[in-house]
Amino acid sequence: MIILPGKVVGNKIIFQQMKGVMNMKKVIALFMSVLMMSSSMPVMAAGATNLPVVPETREMEVEMYLAQPRAMYDLSLSDIVLHGENKVRATFTVTVRDETANSSGFYITGIKAVSIKNVSGWHSVKSTGSIKSISYTNNHQQATVDITYQASAGAGNNTYSGTAKISVY
Repeated sequence: MIILPGKVVGNKIIFQQMKGVMNMKKVIALFMSVLMMSSSMPVMAAGATNLPVVPETREMEVEMYLAQPRAMYDLSLSDIVLHGENKVRATFTVTVRDETANSSGFYITGIKAVSIKNVSGWHSVKSTGSIKSISYTNNHQQATVDITYQASAGAGNNTYSGTAKISVY
């Protein structure tokens, strides 16, 4: 006769008696019960000695967080750019990612493009502009973008430059 550990009930281990030849199902069941007992023994020991038990889920959450990439988003952010009395709206396609350390929850990772629209004063405005330089502030939550665009006050297009300030707040 063989006496094997069976299942754990509370802090007690209930033993099983086995007679005869073991078949494959019994071997697998024995192996699984030994695995289950060995994984629960540290928890039982910690409970018996009143040691703090660190939940296993905390470790799993950290692994899951490290394994998952941060979410990336494309946003449209706009600002009015002045040239004398004339105004254009510069709309930027901005890539951001989640950033819990920032008060806005976002971090600007880049600016892809700028489109230009006449607001007032210009006779015509070309719809695309060029980004010349970008400077970030406040941990990449704000950007100052120097742009150029083409516009006409009525006598042909000229290239103008301006500065736009955008923010994810």
